[in-house]
Amino acid sequence: PDGRGLFSLSGDGTTLRRWDGPQVIKSLPCPTPFLRTTIAFSPGSQSLYALADTNNSEVQVFDANTLNLKRSFKLSGPCGQLFQVSPDERWLVGQGAMLNDICVWDVASGKPIAHLTGVPNKPKIPFSPDSRVLAFSTGKWEVKLWDIVTRQLLRTLEPHPWVVYAICFSPDSRYIASSSWAGDIRVSEVATGKEAVSTLYGHGFGVCSLSFSPDGATLVSSGDDYSVRFWNVTTGREMIKIENGNNRDAQIPFLSPTGELLVYQDFTQNLRVRVTAIPTLAEIEKAHEAESKVP
Repeated sequence: PDGRGLFSLSGDGTTLRRWDGPQVIKSLPCPTPFLRTTIAFSPGSQSLYALADTNNSEVQVFDANTLNLKRSFKLSGPCGQLFQVSPDERWLVGQGAMLNDICVWDVASGKPIAHLTGVPNKPKIPFSPDSRVLAFSTGKWEVKLWDIVTRQLLRTLEPHPWVVYAICFSPDSRYIASSSWAGDIRVSEVATGKEAVSTLYGHGFGVCSLSFSPDGATLVSSGDDYSVRFWNVTTGREMIKIENGNNRDAQIPFLSPTGELLVYQDFTQNLRVRVTAIPTLAEIEKAHEAESKVP
């Protein structure tokens, strides 16, 4: 949360590493191999939720800094995969009994509070930062918003022209950004479902990852064209483009919680993870104004 470190899990799921810049400051062996489809990370408490046994739906909660077991609990009903834990750690979402069903569980009791159907095989399912709304993609290329408090469907956003590739909320939970294989990016108001800015285009191909800056003023996207792009959320203008960046499979954020660092994979260096300092929106806009005044 302080933006000073980064956790990574090895490809075989056997080692958890903590980084400080380019240096590994801690490397921990996992008690059992962690599969990407059976873990969920909570940045706030730096806890790792792991589905220990898909047969009896036991979830173990580890301290990510030590991998000491903090507690364990059982979910009522089958769970084949874990997708997300809410920021307040009250809710856990994962695959239900059927491949195209998702279930939301109360972490305290392990009981399900909702079953949502019609989702694709690899759904995008983020919680809003205030833990009040759950967004999920559908097989009809839509994004649906589900109200955790009322436990009812809040609204369905206009469908994308192709399969939904990425979804993320703004830090204040007021906006939701979504993208598809068609290369379009939409920023909509959570309260109304209306688009806050005209659809963003630039990648030309699928947009696989999205991330807002901490102040919500900048949206960072990564696409199958191997570029990372920065967008002004208010104007929709593309401000910065980084070539050879890719984030399709890495379970990492684009921006550090402080918004000072960009984390991405370098396509030219065997997808090596890179961390680089980035300018603020004000600094970017100032540079654009200076360029426009050059005769």
